Amino acid sequence: MIRKILYTFTVVAFFQSNAQQPDLSFGTNGKVMTSFGPKPSILATIALQTDGKILACGSYFTYTTSPFFVGNEVALSRYNIDGSPDINFGTQGKVIIPIGSDTENENNTVSVLNDGKILILANNTVRISQFERRSEYTLIKYNADGSPDSGFGNNGIASIRYDGHSNWARTMAIQPDNKIVLVGNSEQINGFDYGNFVAVRLNADGSKDSGFGDNGRVDYNVGTVFNNSDPTEDNSQSVAIQADGKILIGGGNNNTTGFGSSGAALMRLNANGTLDTAFGNNGRARISIGSYTSVNRIQLLPDGKIIGSGVNFYNDNNNEKIIVFKCQSNGVLDATFGNEGKVVIDDGNDDPVFFSLASILQSDGKILVSGWGNKDEHFDAFVVRLNIDGSNDSDFGNNGYLWSGLGQDMIANDLLLQNDGKLLIGGTTTNGNTANEFILWRYDDVNLTSRQFDEAKFKVSPNPFQNMINIDFKMTKDEFLSFELIDQTGRKIQQLYSGNFNIGQNSQQLQMPQLPKGIYFLNISGRQISKTIKIIN
Repeated sequence: MIRKILYTFTVVAFFQSNAQQPDLSFGTNGKVMTSFGPKPSILATIALQTDGKILACGSYFTYTTSPFFVGNEVALSRYNIDGSPDINFGTQGKVIIPIGSDTENENNTVSVLNDGKILILANNTVRISQFERRSEYTLIKYNADGSPDSGFGNNGIASIRYDGHSNWARTMAIQPDNKIVLVGNSEQINGFDYGNFVAVRLNADGSKDSGFGDNGRVDYNVGTVFNNSDPTEDNSQSVAIQADGKILIGGGNNNTTGFGSSGAALMRLNANGTLDTAFGNNGRARISIGSYTSVNRIQLLPDGKIIGSGVNFYNDNNNEKIIVFKCQSNGVLDATFGNEGKVVIDDGNDDPVFFSLASILQSDGKILVSGWGNKDEHFDAFVVRLNIDGSNDSDFGNNGYLWSGLGQDMIANDLLLQNDGKLLIGGTTTNGNTANEFILWRYDDVNLTSRQFDEAKFKVSPNPFQNMINIDFKMTKDEFLSFELIDQTGRKIQQLYSGNFNIGQNSQQLQMPQLPKGIYFLNISGRQISKTIKIIN
């Protein structure tokens, strides 16, 4: 779908918001474009290494004659902190990985493992007869220098097959024990099969986890509000691992029975793959929206609540709008968020075309949603920021909307917040009349902290630290603050302290855990404020 949209683009320049400015230390005027060759390349996901280097992963398409119409290769690039290609990675910062697929795949997901190696989820479609094809999950593991990990699969590539089914993965999550959870959908070969929510768990070496479902795989129908067993067309598209080991899956629920409505769905599994009957209706929570709605990202809040974001398809799939919803920990919509738990993002026109594939949470609970849509009869990429209650954050961009304004047609596929507070967005652009290319752009002053908090000055000592840190600061208003220790990947190591602080001068001593030598970050957040301080052990 993304590739087809991009082919219809016409180059046009858009206005630049004055509230946030491009990071001019990144690439050229805040942006970096990467071509993998004369054919189209589509960026899917981005990731940040512990040393601050950036990974971008997607697909490179080469079109050939029968029997293979599309040669789908995984495209991977790495950049230094300033956006320049990392010439020590692959070939001049780029790696193209042939996986033998003859079907377009735009779901390649990249993750950085604890040991610094790179794991990519892809799909490989193979022909099993003249008229039949089968899709298989494919995991690719590379070393930090861009070379295949020869100890994983077949020279770094492992195919996961389930006989009798054609499987298609959408995304993955890595558990703390390094096991890998894949979600997607499945169809029977030589037979009709309604789409179900499918989850597969693999061991760290890529083998099937026998302790999860049936040989590492579970397959559940979402059903309707009337009956979980009613056949519905369902697709799982997002996954998150809870702190208790339970697995939360998000996706679309297309009700074809004529009874009840379609919409989005969440499903929660126990660690062994069985349905968590305490969640929703026997493990399933349906969000009725009126038509099929994808759930492309789910985020877990510290209080157990859930944020989901995706796209609502309606009017016979001719129109799309972005949906963000919030649920209680039991799967019930949170009525304090938006309109009875849901927020609609579109351009206000009768025929909107608004897409979103990614969202992230700030430490203060605000939500950043990236997407693309019609603007002046063209497509442009944007980021929307919502407050905790689902309202637009008027301090961000133009009433909560920050359009790219980079002067070229583009879509935003993924985003992340760096530890220094900079906002990095990855997407795809046509770059004029040339084939599609990867594009990254970064905002320097993205206004991620409140004005009141900017006035508070924090003094941290000693830095470098050993066992203890003292923080002296002056508050301009009463506030409840939380102090969290974070590593360079953004992973929370420990909450160090939380409590109320009054207007005026304050001091707080923090006991630090035993840590390896290196760089860490102290995240200080309150009800409306957030700040990150670099500390060294």
